[in-house]
Amino acid sequence: MKRRCFSFGASAALVFTLAFMSPAQTPVLRTFVASHGSDANPCSRTQPCRTFQRAHDVVQALGEVMALDSDNFGRLNITKSVTITGEGVHAVVDVETNTQIGITIGNAGTVKLRHLTIRYLTQPVGGLGILAKNFTALHVEDCNIDGFHTGISVDNLDWSREVYVDDTVITNNGYGVYVGHPDTSSVETAVTIERTRMHSNEHAGVYTIGKVKATVRGSIAAGGSIGFYVENKAQLNLEESVSCNNATGVFVSRGATARVSNSTVTNNRDHGLNNNSSTLESRRNNTVRGNGVNTVGTITYIAAQ
Repeated sequence: MKRRCFSFGASAALVFTLAFMSPAQTPVLRTFVASHGSDANPCSRTQPCRTFQRAHDVVQALGEVMALDSDNFGRLNITKSVTITGEGVHAVVDVETNTQIGITIGNAGTVKLRHLTIRYLTQPVGGLGILAKNFTALHVEDCNIDGFHTGISVDNLDWSREVYVDDTVITNNGYGVYVGHPDTSSVETAVTIERTRMHSNEHAGVYTIGKVKATVRGSIAAGGSIGFYVENKAQLNLEESVSCNNATGVFVSRGATARVSNSTVTNNRDHGLNNNSSTLESRRNNTVRGNGVNTVGTITYIAAQ
């Protein structure tokens, strides 16, 4: 009987120990930040962290970091597949000096940034809003990016990547969206921009260069030097979009290709469509009027299909 009592007690202790340890061994699929949080906390809903960086470091790959209330949650270096979201609140990433980057993405898989405000606090423009380097896919959804040298910068690394920007406002930057890829590469970067407003970006709303295939749909680039700039073998399909009140609406150079369909290019101070030794195709369903000079260079007109 003593042996049985001892065995039962030992078994019960083992079960209790395993039950106690199991929560710590459970993968953390979701972490939380809050204005009242602390980075000494476990980043749970009831004990949130204070910064996006700490919550990112705690969450497992393919997990989600959520902001519980409105505040600045600090700059962030992303090194895994993760979703960072501020849905329902005003979740901010502030950048204060010209050498800083709001969100850096490197050695990551699929990264989703949702409902965030990323802003540079000093004038004139400086720093980078989002710098994406090593990754598989980047989704920027319903974000505001303001005041940087470059709002979204996809650096020119030599492998295939996908970039998606949806329902986002990109304003008061030097470049709104910059995507570069080596023109000698055997692969390319694919870019899709939809329902996005790019206002008062000094140099260009969208600038693509090298082995980049971009589709922009339902978007506007206004109030800068060039609305849409395509260079050095890059390709741009511009659909149902507007380029207005820039110096030049659409500029294509150095062997690049732009195809413009069902879009409006108007009130640009110098040029509407400008083709410099490249290919610029315009369907006859476009409105290209009211510019300083509506077209420069060879424009290939394609019947609407």
